[in-house]
Amino acid sequence: MDDVLAESGSTSITFDPSDWDPGVYTIIASSNAVPGCSDTCELRVLGVGLSLSRSRISRKSPSSQIYDDEYTTLITTTTVPAGFEDDVVVSISCFDPKDHNTPMGSLNKVSSNTWEYEGCEEPFSEVHPDFRDKIVWFKASMESGVCGETESPEVMLMEVCVFKYLTTFPVITLNPGDPGAGAEYQRAYDFIWDKYGTCLNTTGGEFASVTLADTNTVWHPSGPATATTSIFDNVTFGIQTFLGENFCASTIGYELKHTVGLLNQNDCVTYTWEVDHAGCTGLQGDELQQAQQRQQQECN
Repeated sequence: MDDVLAESGSTSITFDPSDWDPGVYTIIASSNAVPGCSDTCELRVLGVGLSLSRSRISRKSPSSQIYDDEYTTLITTTTVPAGFEDDVVVSISCFDPKDHNTPMGSLNKVSSNTWEYEGCEEPFSEVHPDFRDKIVWFKASMESGVCGETESPEVMLMEVCVFKYLTTFPVITLNPGDPGAGAEYQRAYDFIWDKYGTCLNTTGGEFASVTLADTNTVWHPSGPATATTSIFDNVTFGIQTFLGENFCASTIGYELKHTVGLLNQNDCVTYTWEVDHAGCTGLQGDELQQAQQRQQQECN
């Protein structure tokens, strides 16, 4: 404990806490500087810190394939000296981009030194919502009524578009062949069914079995392919299937259409389904144009 002596004859002392190291100090005033008051007082200078249990979360979704712990992060507060964590208030200091389409999540205190941030709920629809990833900054300050103002360095959280997070290839963290890579692609495949099931069921098809290969493409009699379905309705998807959410949904529908009927449907029928159902799979741009070109080639 360090002693600090006020100037002789003064009745107050002025200081900037940011100039002091965290700790407990005793301020000693000149004898009887303020009649009726103690000549000593205790000053606590606190250091406040924040840490996140995860720095990247997804938004919430009604999808059964998304689990609770994926769209929350726990924010732990620390103080130096320790023991003042319950007096710390965590708040959102800034977020970017500041667009009106993406709502903010919720922040709540769950214990004396822990807060929980829960991502906002992203609408569940057949067409990919026009939302963007959001960066959220948090800061800590002392509870109202605690003298002085103490703020921590800001910590950053990435709150990502949930559908993009689960079904866009670059976000998948493991390489082909890595332990656990198959589970990541399986979850992406399951999520497509959750979100686009109504659209995919219009094919009238059903797979006898599904294999998610750990290679970019799969073997097909005509050459390397994104996916292939056997005459027994066994489908194999290569990693390229998961290059994008809408492409993935459309590719699954294309392969499902091959399973309809006693004999596999020809490519005229499958590409026609892709083009006609682009509104519900979200297929667009160059990928839609390619499907339209293949439709013309196969149907003429």
